[in-house]
Formats: sequence, C-alpha cells, structure tokens
Amino acid sequence: PELVDRRRILAAGVKAIPRLRWTPTPGGFFALVAVEGCQDSAALSTDILERAHVVTIPGATFGRSGEGFIRLSYSAVSSADLQTALTRLGDFFAR
Repeated sequence: PELVDRRRILAAGVKAIPRLRWTPTPGGFFALVAVEGCQDSAALSTDILERAHVVTIPGATFGRSGEGFIRLSYSAVSSADLQTALTRLGDFFAR
C-alpha cells in the first residue's frame, strides 16, 4: 500500500539526515522526530519553512515534553513530494 511505502521513504530519509532521529511506531500518519540540540521547536519550524519550504509542526505544540521535536506528516503527500521534502530537510540540516 501507498501509505506503507511513504512511511518507509520517511524512515529512510530521516535516518540519512544529521541531527534527526525517529523511532517508527506501529501505526499512524505522522512522525514525531527528535532534533538533536533543538531548544526551540517553534523557531526551528519557522526557520525550516522559510529556508527549506517544508511545513513541520513544532513539537512544543503538544506540550513541554514535545520540545526538541518536529512533527512530519507522510499521509497527505505523494511519495514524490515526500522525497522532495526530505531532500530539502537534508540540505537544511547539512548547513
């Protein structure tokens, strides 16, 4: 199924990006990705949007324990768009 393929694409893409860590869970449509060294997920999400043109949700939106994470969706995008977003995130975190 398409959703399973996109989940695999996301898992491989996140694994290849420095500073990002995600442990996939058995289900869902989103990934809560840890960002090494992130102290302000809201500022990081804004920076990612402005510089990489990728929409992420700050982990802090989900409470204090979400700080240091960003949420990525893999359910509402095509595999091609997901790959483009991962490439952009890779470039962003490589700086």
